[in-house]
Amino acid sequence: MMELTKRLGDILLDAGAITKEQLEGALQEQKGTKERLGKVLIRLGYLTEMDIARALEAQLFIPFQDVSKQNIDPKVVALLPKELIEQENVLPISLNGSRLQVAVVDPLNPIILDTIRRITNYEIDPVITTESSIQQALELSYSAKYTAQRALADMKQEINTRKKDTDERTQVIAIDSKARDSAHAIIRLVESILSQAIMDRASDIHLEPQSGQVRVRYRVDGVLYPLMAVPKELQSDVITRLKVVSGMDITESRLPQDGHYTVKMGAKEYDLRIATMPGAFGEKMVIRLLDKQGSLIGLDKIDFSPENLAGLKRLISRPYGILLVTGPTGSGKTTTLYSILSELNKDTTNILTIEDPIEYQFETITQMQVNPKIDLTFASGLRASLRQDPDIILVGEIRDKETLEIAVQASMTGHLVFSTMHTNDALSSIARMQEMGVNLSFIMTGLNAIIAQRLVRRLCPKCREPEEMTSADLKKQGFNVEDGQTFTLYKAGPGCDTCNRRSYAGRMGVHEVLVLEDQISELILRGEPLSVVRYNLIRKGMRFLADDGLAKALQGMTSLEELERVVNV
Repeated sequence: MMELTKRLGDILLDAGAITKEQLEGALQEQKGTKERLGKVLIRLGYLTEMDIARALEAQLFIPFQDVSKQNIDPKVVALLPKELIEQENVLPISLNGSRLQVAVVDPLNPIILDTIRRITNYEIDPVITTESSIQQALELSYSAKYTAQRALADMKQEINTRKKDTDERTQVIAIDSKARDSAHAIIRLVESILSQAIMDRASDIHLEPQSGQVRVRYRVDGVLYPLMAVPKELQSDVITRLKVVSGMDITESRLPQDGHYTVKMGAKEYDLRIATMPGAFGEKMVIRLLDKQGSLIGLDKIDFSPENLAGLKRLISRPYGILLVTGPTGSGKTTTLYSILSELNKDTTNILTIEDPIEYQFETITQMQVNPKIDLTFASGLRASLRQDPDIILVGEIRDKETLEIAVQASMTGHLVFSTMHTNDALSSIARMQEMGVNLSFIMTGLNAIIAQRLVRRLCPKCREPEEMTSADLKKQGFNVEDGQTFTLYKAGPGCDTCNRRSYAGRMGVHEVLVLEDQISELILRGEPLSVVRYNLIRKGMRFLADDGLAKALQGMTSLEELERVVNV
C-alpha cells in the first residue's frame, strides 16, 4: 500500500486525473473557502466524486465499494456514533471476526482510522467510497432504525395496557388519544416491516394469519425466511392499513383483491403490488416489492456463459423474428429482457413494450401497462403497437392463441419481438405453443430462439466449504460428465456476517439457449420426439440448464444442493 502521507493533489496528478494548472487553481480557491480540496475540484467541474475515488483506489491500492447498494447490518452501523459518521464521512459496513470493514471518503486521514480503531476495538480494513453513497446508505439505515421488532414490542405493550385498563370512565376519557396512538403505532409497525424487508433485499412479504398469531415471512434470494409473529389482536389493523394505502375495499374480506402503492426509502422508490386471499384464519396478504429505479444489469453482467452470451448477441442483432425467454415465476425473465432492451435502446430504434406490470421505467422507450378491466390486454396492446412504426416490441407474456398469432405476424413483417412464457425448459415451450391451437409451421416461421433460465443462489465466498467429488458421484446426481475425473466443488458453509448467516448471498442465472436452426426446425416440424431433438442439440454442443449450472458450480459460484433445488437435474 502507498504511504498515506502523500497529498490528494499529488495523487490526482500522478493518476493523470487533473492538470497542474487545475490543481493550482483549486488550491488558490481553497484558501478562500477552507473547503476540502476534493470538494473544490468537484465544485469547479474538474472531477466527479467517482473520478477522485477511482484515482485514490488506483494509487493507494485500497479497493473501492459503492456502499449505497449494499445491505448493511444496522448493528454494524451502530458501532460508531452517528455524529462521527456524518462529520468524517465514514461508515462501518461489515464485521468479520476481529476485523471491521469501514468505507471512507478520505483514506489519507490516518487519524480518523485510528480513532475508529480505538472506539470499536476492532482492526480496521478501509475501503474507498464517495460521500453521496455514504449519505444514501445512511438514509436507508436510519430510516429503518425503528425496526419491526421494536414496533412490535410497542404494540404488545399497548395491548397489555388495554387489557389492564378496566376503569370504564377512564377508557371513555382517553379513547380519542388512545385511538390516535394506536393508529400511529400500526403505521409504524407496517412501515418497519417494509423497511426491514427492503434492507434485506426481499422480493416478497407474506402475512399469514394463523389460529393464534399472524406469521410474517419474506422471500430473500428465492427462499422464504421468518421475520416476526404479529399478535392476533393486531391482524385486522395491519391488514386494513395495507388495504387502505393500496386502494382496496376494506369492507370486502370474502373475495381476493389486488392493489398497489409506492413507498420511498432513502433515495429509492419501491412499487408495492399487494394481493389478498381469504383463508380459514383470515385474509392472507402477499406484497411484491419492485425497485422502481432498480439499476439495469448489462448483458455482460447477467451470468451468461461466454458461448451463450455470444449466441444471444447474435440473436438480438437480427432485424426480425421472435425471441422467447421462458421459466417459472421469479426466474429472472424480466431482468434478462430489460438487459436486452437496454443493449438495443438507441436513437435510431423505436422500441415499444406491453407489460403487466411495468417493473422498470425507461426514459426513451414507450411502455404500455395492460388493463384487462378496459379490455387493454397483451393481444390488443400488441395489435395497437404495430400502428406505432416499431422496430422492436416487447410483449410481457404470451398467454393465449391471439397474442401468439399477432406476435408471429409481427415477426414476419419486419419486427423483432421479445416475450416470455411459463414452461420448464426451452423445448417444452414449443409444445406449449401448439397447445394454444396455433399451426406449428406458422410458429416456426417466426421463431428465432428460446432461452430457458432459472435463478440459483450464489454461495457466500467467505464461508463456503470445498468438497471433492468424482465423476461417479456427479453421474449419480444426474450430471453428464466424463468418467475417471475428480472435481473440487463447494457446498454451503455455516454462514457468517457477510451472508447474514444464510450461507448464500445474492443470485445468479443458469441458462439454455435454443437456436432454431434449419436442421432443428425440420426435426420439430416432422414431429420427431423431443428426445431425438434433444440428442441432436447435444451433438451440436448446446448447453442445457443442468450443464450450465454444473459449469458454474465447478467455478465455486453455487452448490449442487442449490442446483438440485432449482433445476430439474
